[in-house]
Amino acid sequence: IAPPSLITLNLPPLEIHPTGIKGTIQSIDHFGNLITTIPGEQMGDRPWSLLLPNQRIPAVQTYSDRPPGEILPLIGSHGWVEIAVNGGSAQGTLGWAVGDRCELGWESP
Repeated sequence: IAPPSLITLNLPPLEIHPTGIKGTIQSIDHFGNLITTIPGEQMGDRPWSLLLPNQRIPAVQTYSDRPPGEILPLIGSHGWVEIAVNGGSAQGTLGWAVGDRCELGWESP
């Protein structure tokens, strides 16, 4: 890759709080999966969920851990937290774009 061809995304920094973490959608793949700026290693070993206005969606390990058509947060093979839909498009379902904020919450013990 030629260095002059690289671009810098002007995205807000992570916001880490005692109850969770806020990140940003940094890219959308050709399946419509939303790739966040949250490194998977930030989530540690504790259970966590994607926080939507009226919904808390627990993280899973694989796409097949949720029924077809359902939203699922997971750590992708690239190492970033991603938001997907089993058999569908998270971008189409949620209507989110690059630069939109997302929030994850750690589950209480």
